[in-house]
Amino acid sequence: MMQESVKNRIFECKLVRCIDGDTLKLSIDLGFRMTFVDNIRLIDIDTPEMNTTSGKAIKALLVKKFSGEWDSNRMILESSKHGKYRWVGLVHIWDKTNNDYLCLNKWLVSEGYARSYKV
Repeated sequence: MMQESVKNRIFECKLVRCIDGDTLKLSIDLGFRMTFVDNIRLIDIDTPEMNTTSGKAIKALLVKKFSGEWDSNRMILESSKHGKYRWVGLVHIWDKTNNDYLCLNKWLVSEGYARSYKV
């Protein structure tokens, strides 16, 4: 049997809405004028649930950042697999302040808003 190498697929995408601290609804450009809208879980991180004060605060912070410093129309999704209930991946956002892409997953952990984990 031939073993197939699975690499991350990279897609341009736009934010539809922030669901919570570690889940975004994205409009994903599949190419050939085809888009796909789905919830994307940020891989390898966990933020507080929305029924907590911290969870609500993190979502509010993300909404504010997407409305200001970050360009919600200039994002990249790097995904290679489907999680238990939804697609998972790394999300890179254009940071207007630094004129560069920022990995949202890593930023949330480095700023103390999420904890890192591996399944």
